[in-house]
Amino acid sequence: DTLPDVGGRSVFLGTPRGRNFPHSLRGCPPSPQLMEIQADYHRKSLSSLDTALAELRENHSQADPSPLTTATPLGVYGVPLETHLQNLGRDIALPIEACVMMLLSDGMKEEGLFRLAAGASVLKRLKQTMASDPCSLQEFCSDPHAVAGALKSYLRELPEPLMTFDLYDDWMRAASLKEPGARLEALQQVCGRLPRESFNNLRYLLKFLARLAEEQEVNKMTPSNIAIVLGPNLLWPPEKEGDQAQLDAASVSSIQVVGVVEALIQKADTLFPGDINFNVSGLFSAPDSQDKVSHRPEAEELPAIAVATPGPAPLPAPAPAPA
Repeated sequence: DTLPDVGGRSVFLGTPRGRNFPHSLRGCPPSPQLMEIQADYHRKSLSSLDTALAELRENHSQADPSPLTTATPLGVYGVPLETHLQNLGRDIALPIEACVMMLLSDGMKEEGLFRLAAGASVLKRLKQTMASDPCSLQEFCSDPHAVAGALKSYLRELPEPLMTFDLYDDWMRAASLKEPGARLEALQQVCGRLPRESFNNLRYLLKFLARLAEEQEVNKMTPSNIAIVLGPNLLWPPEKEGDQAQLDAASVSSIQVVGVVEALIQKADTLFPGDINFNVSGLFSAPDSQDKVSHRPEAEELPAIAVATPGPAPLPAPAPAPA
């Protein structure tokens, strides 16, 4: 690069390292006029760079917005259940209700639901939409595996499992009982000790999973298969640092968790009698009266056991629709 002639000579600006600047005119000491010209040149260059940098930053911000500007301020995934419900004024977590309603509409007969993985990009976009614009979820109804994946991901990302850390040992003790009647009674008592928020959401989810299992001839998702893929996302032990023996114990407990969840699905109507309205918020379209599950008597059914629950009692189930 050169500057205008100074005294009949062209001024060489030199390399960025400055080895030829400003003494490239060998034998000629720099004059004030030369230095002023060079300073003016660099001021103009710096101004141009500042302008270009500002435009580049603006374009980059528009093309790739920061997650802080796109994420909902209240949060959905990875937020404690009680916090999420309080922030949104809900009784049932948004991802649980939204995913259940979409699956009731288009996914109940899909083979391998919750077992087959969804496309990572679709699942990521669904979760983002769930947090930022839940009114636009309808487009995902055609991909039931992505919807099931979003529900499973929500349960897995809860800081505390839906069936709670506090009751982990109680669930394990109930699972260890061999006699079916005693086990069912123990499970019923543990359900009664759940916090209100966990009770309502677990009841809602298990009623849906029982409905899903009714289609097992088509979707191949028996209560056992559902428990295998969802159980570890509903209950897990508090994290503890330990040796291999503790890791082995955790593996055994995961098998017990599957047994607990399978029994909860099989006996959902006994543990949670009455109808349930899946469209509890009224925000979703109900698919041809499939958003109701009626109580069906089962063999070995035990009478309801009155147990004290902390906090307000669970919300009553809506009255059955007239015949």
